Amino acid sequence: MSYIPRQEIEHRIVEDAVAASPRIQILEAPRGAGKSALLRQVASLLAARGRLPVLIDMEKISTSPADFARHFPSAIMTAMQSVGGMERMGAPESLPGAARPGTLTHRADEALRRIDEESSRRRPDPSVLLDEALAFAAAAQVAQGPPLVLLLDEFAEVARLGSHAGLREALTILARRLAEPSPIAIVAAVSPASRPGALLQMLQRESAGAISMLKLEPLSVAEMRTFVRSAGCTVREQPDDIEMWMRATGGRPHYAEILARRVGSGEDLATAMSRAMTPPDGGLHQECRFDYHLLVERSRGHSVVRTILALLSSREGAQLTGIAKQLRIQLPTALDYLSWLLEVGLIRRDGPGYVFADPVLRLWVRLNGPEPIDLLEEVVRFLDTPRVDPLPPARPRGRRPRAAPPSAPPRQETPQEPSARSQPRRHDRLMEID
Repeated sequence: MSYIPRQEIEHRIVEDAVAASPRIQILEAPRGAGKSALLRQVASLLAARGRLPVLIDMEKISTSPADFARHFPSAIMTAMQSVGGMERMGAPESLPGAARPGTLTHRADEALRRIDEESSRRRPDPSVLLDEALAFAAAAQVAQGPPLVLLLDEFAEVARLGSHAGLREALTILARRLAEPSPIAIVAAVSPASRPGALLQMLQRESAGAISMLKLEPLSVAEMRTFVRSAGCTVREQPDDIEMWMRATGGRPHYAEILARRVGSGEDLATAMSRAMTPPDGGLHQECRFDYHLLVERSRGHSVVRTILALLSSREGAQLTGIAKQLRIQLPTALDYLSWLLEVGLIRRDGPGYVFADPVLRLWVRLNGPEPIDLLEEVVRFLDTPRVDPLPPARPRGRRPRAAPPSAPPRQETPQEPSARSQPRRHDRLMEID
């Protein structure tokens, strides 16, 4: 993928990482927004500034506590070896149990030794493996070597280790280790798909709030024009030309790359988008299908949230009461499902209503609904619909009331906010909670 320079945010991340102030930077953006490409660019810029960047995909190494304890230190040691900072280094694949290089600090060597010992037990303690692997990062910094900077892609995926037996305190261990004083700067990228809220709150608390939160915004019109032209696509100076690209991609670099390959080969944008949306091989179809199933699974609601998404694909801006009525469930129950969809970034609030966070995904849901729709006609209508600025979210009605103390009088119900006691219990059968 051709990288689009994002100079303002690049400069801020690099300068803060070099100064290690704040020591931890969290970069937030949805899937396909270009987080991984940005981290690779930041790694190059940091190397040019005399730092040693260590780029780790946390999703790949967080399959089990043993895998994490093996690959997290290994990635750091491989980076140190690449600049000659560690002599007589064995192949990283030989860890644990490899001969320890003499240039490792005593603390780092001790961390690796404890990982070895724990891994060799009949039943290793997963909390020890996670704790020692994280301790290795701060201990590995060699005084005479270049300062380390950890670039952690899909950072919040490590929280999924908490589902392993004996590792329910994974978030606590992770937050405590990363927040403790260390010479190593950290740049971590997260997406709503990982549901990072609990981890970020704990990290904020452990570090006394000494964290920088950054948002990677969608591509601007100027950045989109630069990308499209660099991909060999003809774009006139008229605002309508580039605006159509903004509608087709929502400002997401990954979508832009898929479409640019087709437009660069001679297709017009509407044809390119319709073919990219055609199953089973269309690039946009595959991306949207993956995101849809992943985010629905992570939102926990399964069939009910699918119904909500289908409703929003045809009635964008539907409000809480209308959604609850359509699903024949209580307002607080509907609010639960909507909050789960908000949590994983599938939808967003727009004034009093709810809309898809990704307009392209909304189009995909419409195209793949039960009713037949002319694909090209729907794409043309989508591209012709002007973008509108989002409205500030209004406070939803129907929020679940807090439990009253035993001595408190009964809560008075109103027609606008019915309680669970006043509704037929048969509606609760629609609730699906993991």
